[in-house]
Amino acid sequence: MQSIRLTLALAAALGATTTLGGCAYFAPTPTLMPGIAAAQINDDLPVPQGFELARDRTWRHERSAYRRLRLTYHREEYLSKERVVEFIRTQFPRSGWEVKFVYGLETPQLILHKGSEECRVTVTEDFGDAFTEFLIEVEPRTTPDGALVANQPSVPSGAETTTETNPASADIAPTNSEVDTSK
Repeated sequence: MQSIRLTLALAAALGATTTLGGCAYFAPTPTLMPGIAAAQINDDLPVPQGFELARDRTWRHERSAYRRLRLTYHREEYLSKERVVEFIRTQFPRSGWEVKFVYGLETPQLILHKGSEECRVTVTEDFGDAFTEFLIEVEPRTTPDGALVANQPSVPSGAETTTETNPASADIAPTNSEVDTSK
């Protein structure tokens, strides 16, 4: 008799948990879809549905030649940094970005390139306050020595491209030590 009561109590508890949605930590997190265009700052930086721009932690500087952005997006009652990373890996390439590097276990980070720009995305979640957030930083790419990466000129299909390693060297006359006088 006591085992029947225990079974009924357990079944009631499980039924109540499933009808009320259960614990937020184990709630299913469906694939994120792109949000409305009004939530995006730039067309080439898609935002997942339900995420809002945190204006107090966001700034942008855009000119015709380059842009520097620091955009923070926040979503309450959503815990899945994995789904945000999945969204960025699938949606950003559709806007021309190429995923170059993904790293970090606790705080996933992605590095993407598009032309002469670099985009860095950092995804965090907070179980205590139940939110997920991601930071997008866009700026001109730089070479290892700190110079800006130039835009690659577009080349018509079928055209051959040649690159000179040091075009200035052709304009400099050889010195006496470089001239071969043995002939």
